[in-house]
Amino acid sequence: LIKHPKHAYLLEEGTALKIETTTSGDKVELTKEILSFKDFPKNKEVTEQTSSYVARLNRLLDAEVGLTTKSLDTTKFSVRQAENAFGNLVADSIRAFANSDIGIINGGVIRGGKQYPPNTLLTRRDIATELPFRSRIVLIELTGQQLLDGLENGVSRIKELKGRFPQVSGLSVRYSPFVTAGKRIKSVEVGGQPLELTKLYKVATSDYLASGGDGYSSFKNGKIIASGVKVTPLLSEVLISYIRQKGQVSPVIEGRSVKLNSN
Repeated sequence: LIKHPKHAYLLEEGTALKIETTTSGDKVELTKEILSFKDFPKNKEVTEQTSSYVARLNRLLDAEVGLTTKSLDTTKFSVRQAENAFGNLVADSIRAFANSDIGIINGGVIRGGKQYPPNTLLTRRDIATELPFRSRIVLIELTGQQLLDGLENGVSRIKELKGRFPQVSGLSVRYSPFVTAGKRIKSVEVGGQPLELTKLYKVATSDYLASGGDGYSSFKNGKIIASGVKVTPLLSEVLISYIRQKGQVSPVIEGRSVKLNSN
């Protein structure tokens, strides 16, 4: 840390930083003291209130969502460089919600870093852990060229495990990481048909990607399609509703994104 007489840092858990200032003319003096929470008596009323909040929050987070009959791997290596079963599940959920041609999220939005064995009963806590950001669903209209540009961006920094890698629904893409970034996509199919560069496609994605986040600059030029609802739902809520509606899910890797071993 950079040391400065007018800077103060608090680095320990369970502590508070007390700062007193005294002024003499243009000169300001700081007196700093680190206080431990253990040195303060507990306030019974506050303790009861916070305990009530924590208990209520735990009840909400421990609510059952649905069963996954297949194993899930949400580790960084798995979601940021290849097709991923949990990524497929999320992309499927937003595509179904928006009734779109395609669903796309960035692998970096998945943050749990966990492995779930088959027949795990997922809870709201699990989904909140996996999708902690308050990303909301946006439906945009993109040309095939804009979509292709976005996919090129998505596979442009695979070796660095950047979060832009696309997890998709409704399309399949074949790419080679062994050629120059920007020219890695070898083929794209939407709904089983070759991508048409001038055709318009309805794409469900996050507000983050729709605004050009993670290098998806081509998505900024897409036309936003009004959803007709006052408040668009969070990505996590869409996934929870999708799983609950089905009761159980069986996401697998099925060749949506295929890495070629040659140019």
